Amino acid sequence: MIPRKFEYYRAKSVKDAIDFLSTHEGAKVIAGGQSLVPLMKLRIVSPTYLVDIGRIEELRYIRVGDKGELRIGALTTHAEIEESELIRERWPVLAETAEKIADVQIRSRGTIGGSLCHADPAADYPPTLIVLGSEVVVRGKEGKRIVPVEDFILGPFTTNIEENEILEEVVIPPYNGKAGFTKFARREGDLAVVNAAALLKADNGKVEDIRVAVGGVGPKPVRLEALEDKVKGGVIEEDKLSSAIDEAVKELEPPTDVHGTSEYRREVTKVVLKRLILDLYRR
Repeated sequence: MIPRKFEYYRAKSVKDAIDFLSTHEGAKVIAGGQSLVPLMKLRIVSPTYLVDIGRIEELRYIRVGDKGELRIGALTTHAEIEESELIRERWPVLAETAEKIADVQIRSRGTIGGSLCHADPAADYPPTLIVLGSEVVVRGKEGKRIVPVEDFILGPFTTNIEENEILEEVVIPPYNGKAGFTKFARREGDLAVVNAAALLKADNGKVEDIRVAVGGVGPKPVRLEALEDKVKGGVIEEDKLSSAIDEAVKELEPPTDVHGTSEYRREVTKVVLKRLILDLYRR
């Protein structure tokens, strides 16, 4: 299929884009187009206007803020994140996540802002950003809003962003400890059947802090706080960890689809989480 007819507008700046969105009903923002264009071809989405922000250079950057936080412009591509020496040195889990997204072509065009706004339940960035305590900066006619990533994604393809707003940047605080991301997919480059991220801090074998999030197991990424509470404050023993993971996964309601049944996803989640947490603990 081909998309329905639409009018195309290339925004010159963030303000220009917001002004257009505020005065034209049925407008959609396009950046890299890796998520929106396939939906338009299937006519799942049929915008009246397409607002192209892809050439707004003020939204493409990777830099460190005044408080040592990482600030990434919404138009920064997955490839730029994957290859950034700054990110690989100080936020390596984010580069590790980016390099597992799809294939080279998509990583070269797709953007972190586009991925977050698309809000696919199996997207790779959200679990990592959630365990790192990340936020997004959203800008509209009334100014800027700062929203935790955990609260930004509301459900499948649904976010906490108004029709006349644009996601401007992603803000990631510095972290201590070991962080990791893992993904199980049917084939290399596919969307995740299950993905997971964790951040673990330990001293003399005792877990001081741990954060765990999983994706692909429900309408939105989920932070497993009950699992964190069981692991935090003690020494990790494999049998006890397995039991804690089993209990946490029981509370999940994974979908059944062409990639696997709900029960299959639960079993995969158990394996993925156990391997990830044990690996971080041993490191």
